[in-house]
Amino acid sequence: MQRRLIHWSASAEGEFGCTGGMVHELGHALGLPDSASTDGTPTSADFYDYPNTHFDQSQKNQILNGPYGSFLS
Repeated sequence: MQRRLIHWSASAEGEFGCTGGMVHELGHALGLPDSASTDGTPTSADFYDYPNTHFDQSQKNQILNGPYGSFLS
């Protein structure tokens, strides 16, 4: 069986929409929940604004204090 890579886009922005969605899911993989509001972070619906979105300091601290923190720091 041959496997093919399929390009997926979460929004009309094409690759940025896809990348923002992957950053959102990476946040979950690192232990972050969805944001309760549109707060400018990739864990909210603002991931569609990638690359103009970022993890806030409390999210960075949560990642660094989580199970993968020693690997990332």
